[in-house]
Amino acid sequence: MEQIEQQDVERRIEGHPEVVQKTIACSMVGHSRIKLPLPGRLACARCEFESASSPGDVIVGDYSVENMQRAEALTWQDTMLTPNPLPAL
Repeated sequence: MEQIEQQDVERRIEGHPEVVQKTIACSMVGHSRIKLPLPGRLACARCEFESASSPGDVIVGDYSVENMQRAEALTWQDTMLTPNPLPAL
């Protein structure tokens, strides 16, 4: 399978509304490992699609040592069009 480059995604989403950009990005590279904690569930931080928890997930606003270590392993596929998972306090 051919590896998708960040520039390919950027070209494809250019000119679309933000919500459409996020949907296209998730369809091209998969849902982000950055997760939003919503009531009773986790969601992709890019498109807000509900998703199950996975071992490499980084939860927005979780400042535990484990979460911060997982954040170091994020790639552009995770961070594109997503909020900073660990904003400054």
